[in-house]
Amino acid sequence: MRQGRHPADACLEVLRRIAHTTRERRLLAGPGRPNFGITFYAVNKVGEYGAAAMDDKSPVGKRAQFAVADARGARKEDCGYLFQRRL
Repeated sequence: MRQGRHPADACLEVLRRIAHTTRERRLLAGPGRPNFGITFYAVNKVGEYGAAAMDDKSPVGKRAQFAVADARGARKEDCGYLFQRRL
């Protein structure tokens, strides 16, 4: 976010770095695809927020989401994601 990115974009960039630098075979599901889930949440100084997960769904098929509560009320929003999980 130091470079002026939206929080969701900053989260995705961190996930790209993790995917790019993960090299141990036991941690990989395929070329460049980590075999573990991780989700990042971020808020910047002006109150913009975002989240991103390694996969779009959990191992049981549940969408990657996060909870938000603001002036519009409490709700769930979808996370950005790096990979589509094949079930």
